Amino acid sequence: MERYREDAPPKVQHAVDLLFFGMSLVPALLVAWFSPTNVLSRSHVLTSYVEIVTQLVPTIANRAALSSFPEITKLVLSVLWTIVPFQIVYTCVFLNFWTIETVKARPVFFVSAILLLLLPLTLYSMFFYDPMPSDLNGSMTSDLVLRQMSTSPTWLAIWGSLFTSFTAGCIGWIMCLIYALVKISAGVK
Repeated sequence: MERYREDAPPKVQHAVDLLFFGMSLVPALLVAWFSPTNVLSRSHVLTSYVEIVTQLVPTIANRAALSSFPEITKLVLSVLWTIVPFQIVYTCVFLNFWTIETVKARPVFFVSAILLLLLPLTLYSMFFYDPMPSDLNGSMTSDLVLRQMSTSPTWLAIWGSLFTSFTAGCIGWIMCLIYALVKISAGVK
């Protein structure tokens, strides 16, 4: 399947790239800025929604325990994790750099891409593992990030959006790589 992105002007390509991150950042900022601190106490519908997402992504509860505004933290992270499947689809459709032609033409690039996927996993383990309140003792590499997320709704939205967008992008890229490998092994040109 041909991607329109390859023929698009550079400004359109950059807009497509920014839209990927913006689709999570804008809602996260709006929720973080305009939600009252007791947002879940006021709405049973939002409470039910957050409980469902928290069951699927259990790290939300621990991040809320670290926060100065736990209800907003739960809601923002729930919204962000709800957007991840859409970002994965968006990655596979618009940001597909891993076409069959790319893998066939540059196998060294393909192997490098696989190795570069180890870097994101390393960053994940350094910055975004499942922290507990007792972990904020100043000895962690991610102490600054966690403190920013737990003291400022704006930073919560920014860092949370970066993390979930990064996760969605990695999953989408892996899916594109698998798709390209399957097509190559099937002999599709």
